[in-house]
Amino acid sequence: HYELVIKEQHAEAQAREQQAMIKQMNEQVEAELDAERQRKEAAKIAAEERRKAEKLKEKQQQAYWNAQRIKAQKNTEAKYLLQIQEDERRKRVEAQRRDMEERFAAKWADAEEARVEEARATKQAWMEDKEDKPDSDGETFSNKSKKEFLSLQRKLREPPTLEEKEREIQLNSLANIVLIHMEEMLYKKGLGLYDLEHTYDEDGNGVIDHEEFKHILTKLPGIELTAVQNKTVLAELDKNNDGIVALDEIEKQMVIIDQYCRTAPGSPWKFYVDTTEDVVCMHNTVTGEIILDYKMRDKRLKEIVQENMLAEAEFNARNKAREDRAADWEHTERDYGARMMQGMFRRWQGRQLMKREMKWKIELRKKESDKAEGDEAACKLQAVYRGRLERRSMRAWIAQLYCKRFDDRRQRFFYENVYTQEKSWHRPFIHRRLFPETQW
Repeated sequence: HYELVIKEQHAEAQAREQQAMIKQMNEQVEAELDAERQRKEAAKIAAEERRKAEKLKEKQQQAYWNAQRIKAQKNTEAKYLLQIQEDERRKRVEAQRRDMEERFAAKWADAEEARVEEARATKQAWMEDKEDKPDSDGETFSNKSKKEFLSLQRKLREPPTLEEKEREIQLNSLANIVLIHMEEMLYKKGLGLYDLEHTYDEDGNGVIDHEEFKHILTKLPGIELTAVQNKTVLAELDKNNDGIVALDEIEKQMVIIDQYCRTAPGSPWKFYVDTTEDVVCMHNTVTGEIILDYKMRDKRLKEIVQENMLAEAEFNARNKAREDRAADWEHTERDYGARMMQGMFRRWQGRQLMKREMKWKIELRKKESDKAEGDEAACKLQAVYRGRLERRSMRAWIAQLYCKRFDDRRQRFFYENVYTQEKSWHRPFIHRRLFPETQW
């Protein structure tokens, strides 16, 4: 019986151990299952948080790029509007300058003609004066007309001398003769030498070549040249032999004509040797009248002298008017430039003022949109700013408030308040606080 009881107790103990082991295993399994569930839930939560963070980041990036796109669009529109404004301003300035130039040209055209008419009337009155009074140069009409008459008569009829060799060469120059006839042709069409290129430039390249100039020679009235003579004329005018008769080459030749062939400054009458009869003649480039030396009568020569006097008076008056016009134009351009600079400065000043005004409005709107935060930031900034101002003023005031003195009786330094006369053996705290680096 005892052994049976022992066996039963042993069996019960084993059963209890097995139950405890099974319970422990169940608890371990449940713990592992709970840990796995918690891990899965944590992974799920982390994945959800990552998804939300990625979605938030994507939204932020999208908002950022939308803001950048809007900003770029606004900048593009602003640049486009600025370019339009600059173009309009440039056109307006150009129109103002053209208007100024036109008004200036019209003013001086009338003034020049008025001066020429006045000079002609004055010269005419001097010539018709029965008392034969001297002019501004101190010379009477009778004396001057006699001198001019004799001078023209000598140039027209007397044989050349060695001293006049160059003049004789220029009088026989075919280039000079051609240009004198060309001047007459252009005058009848209301043109000048400056209109030669764009009038007779047949191929439209901006210059006159030899073929085009030969075509002009065929249209000259009262003169017919052979092929050899045409070649000679082109050789005299085209000095650099580049195949082009340039305007500056014609102008240089006209200077030579004025020096050797003209009868008086500004006079339409020119000297040259007639190609058909080989005698000196006088050619009026305005009327086209040509008088050979053996057909010239003294009466007609005196009339030409009087015409030359009037032409010279007009020429001098016109030159003086053009000199005054150049000086006036320089003054007008200077005034115009000064007005433009003033206008530019006023516009710049207005833009700066506008920027300040717009900046103030933008800041005001921003403060109104977030009033609480703006007020707090403003208060903090004001406090910091006022604190800095107070500290700056306090430093200067404290520096003047205390002074360091020496006590002769105790042989040591002390500190004194200059306003309250308070004394202390130790350096005041406020002074140490504001001037920590100062050894005083």
